[in-house]
Amino acid sequence: MDKTILMIVVLALGLLTIGVALADAGMPGGAQINAQFNRGQFPVQGPATVNIQAGNITNANLTTNESTYRWAGLYGNATGTLRLGDATGLQMYRWSAFGRLVYAARNLIDWTTLADASPTDVEGQIAWLNLGAQDNYTNTFLNAPENIGSGIWTAMTSDYALTYNDVGTSIWKTYSLKDVSNNIIFVGRVLRDSKAYSGQPADYQMIIPEDGTSGDVTTTGWKLYVELV
Repeated sequence: MDKTILMIVVLALGLLTIGVALADAGMPGGAQINAQFNRGQFPVQGPATVNIQAGNITNANLTTNESTYRWAGLYGNATGTLRLGDATGLQMYRWSAFGRLVYAARNLIDWTTLADASPTDVEGQIAWLNLGAQDNYTNTFLNAPENIGSGIWTAMTSDYALTYNDVGTSIWKTYSLKDVSNNIIFVGRVLRDSKAYSGQPADYQMIIPEDGTSGDVTTTGWKLYVELV
């Protein structure tokens, strides 16, 4: 199954560099995608052979590895500039800055109404994460709510999922939020100059739901934003 997740243009597993456009003061900026590369999905394991003989009963204990069809991954760099300017785009001053959080949502976000998304919120909006499978939402976002580390939403807390770096240590956090319209927003915590699962340099790494159930190979558009520090 070849499953790709769209991030504004087309974006899936890949090393990305994100630049930030001007936004309202105090709000994360919409991200520009400067590079993208689809690294594909985990390979299907080939079958082993069992030798059976007439009149005999054979015990065969089986194990395998299979690609998830409920989640996609995203990682890359997150940088930008903080700017003092007016509504026409004229600038008085600007500062080089680094990402603090990366936000991903399928719809436009009402930033003034952000709140923690409970499992009920997420599963109510994203049905394939509520099917009792081992890779559903509740088996993935296992960690108790904590402050997401925003410089804007100082009291914002959320449960989170952890993903691996290149040596198999769980360091990368993905949170889940919602707005007043119950739009679900996934948020990746930036760890500057760290290593992604692949060993490549990265500032963030996160997981985002994507429906591959029932052989679904359609893609989904996700909008990306970066909060700078």
